[in-house]
Amino acid sequence: GRTEPQPGRPPRRVFTITPAGEEAFWDWVTATVRHLRDVRVEFLAKLYFLHRLAPERMKGLIDDEIEILERTRARLSSRRGLGLGDELLGRFALSFRLGQLQATIDWLRNCAQELEKEKR
Repeated sequence: GRTEPQPGRPPRRVFTITPAGEEAFWDWVTATVRHLRDVRVEFLAKLYFLHRLAPERMKGLIDDEIEILERTRARLSSRRGLGLGDELLGRFALSFRLGQLQATIDWLRNCAQELEKEKR
């Protein structure tokens, strides 16, 4: 980094991203999240950066995330429970997880529709 003087304030350190750092950033920002719980913070952060830096790539990330979540939902739908050692609670937990997945998929579809409206 370099130091920049500021009138009436301490000097400021300014950093620039390296080519390797930029590549790592783009790899991260365009990849789907690994867990449903990561949608709330990490996925929204990715949308924030894409909206600012490459809005044309937002729809692709949303579509990819929908595909991943639909596969997860299909896999879990064939189960009877989440294997918690208690059949009833396992069914409750599975039902809750499937509801979360469906709500997130619905939200992502709405986001994709909003992007399409913005293009017009």
